[in-house]
Amino acid sequence: MVEISEQGKIILDSCSLSAEDINYVCEQFNIGKLKSIHKRFENTANINLMFETEAGKFVLKLLHTEPERLNSIIKVMKILHMNHVPVILPLQDINDEYYVSMKNLRVQLTPFVDAGKFSFEQRQAVSSGRILKKMHMTLANFQEIVKPAGSIYPSRKILNEGIARLIELGDSIPREQVMLIKDLHDKITGLWSSQSPGLPNTIIHGDWNERNQLFDGRGRVRCILDFDFAQRRERLFDVAYVLWNFLIHADFQPFAKPFMKGYGRLTEQERKLLQVEIARVSCFFICTASFSRNPSLQIDRQLKQQVPFINYILSDDGEKKIKEVCGFF
Repeated sequence: MVEISEQGKIILDSCSLSAEDINYVCEQFNIGKLKSIHKRFENTANINLMFETEAGKFVLKLLHTEPERLNSIIKVMKILHMNHVPVILPLQDINDEYYVSMKNLRVQLTPFVDAGKFSFEQRQAVSSGRILKKMHMTLANFQEIVKPAGSIYPSRKILNEGIARLIELGDSIPREQVMLIKDLHDKITGLWSSQSPGLPNTIIHGDWNERNQLFDGRGRVRCILDFDFAQRRERLFDVAYVLWNFLIHADFQPFAKPFMKGYGRLTEQERKLLQVEIARVSCFFICTASFSRNPSLQIDRQLKQQVPFINYILSDDGEKKIKEVCGFF
């Protein structure tokens, strides 16, 4: 259901859109008059609304992203589209722009894609890995992308800021938790910084998970969604993030090996650092819990979930699991 205010406006995050607002968007993109509003979808960074006009069904995306960043993402998507990587380019408005500005935000429109969500099929995981590898190879030499204002990439800067915020919280966080987080941070970043220089870089998706892909009836990726966190980093992050998501959730573990079958071989350096990169994902969620509205609660939750997983993934058993999943021994 779409949330409607007493004044008949559609509530999207802290912004409300009237029917007149949406009709204005329809006019700017020349897609006919609004007929009906179907539903809203939320992701980490932005909000989507699906609606229908005289010309068909569309998805409206309300973005906080700055124009320079948006335009650089469009360049990335155009390259992928030209190389037959399944992306849906946003529509151009009557001024040939890929967005319109409204209420200090940007609005993009894309045609609605009639495809399915991830339905726990191994062939979908294989296709997901194959398409991610094709995306990485296609964009390996592309440099011109503006960094996102925020992301889930565990940069040294954001991890250090999380630790600093943790210290600022003082007595509200038990001292033993603070020391545990600092020790984990120092261990993981130490392992990473000493061995990561020289890893293959590309434009990463930055949030490659089952919710950001749509699939056709044969289990193939029909469309990649949400490039909000795309940036130039080591391609291993995307792989590690997928494996972190699959391995930390019991229901998803059977899909780790099919995904890697689709993605294919890693370099020797990538294989050696994969466990550490996966641990860095967990470290990110622990450190950035200090920025949440209820840091005490979130830190406690993250420690309970992530610490056992970090200990496992960096252990000999974790190494055996990664070798099994990736098919190298």
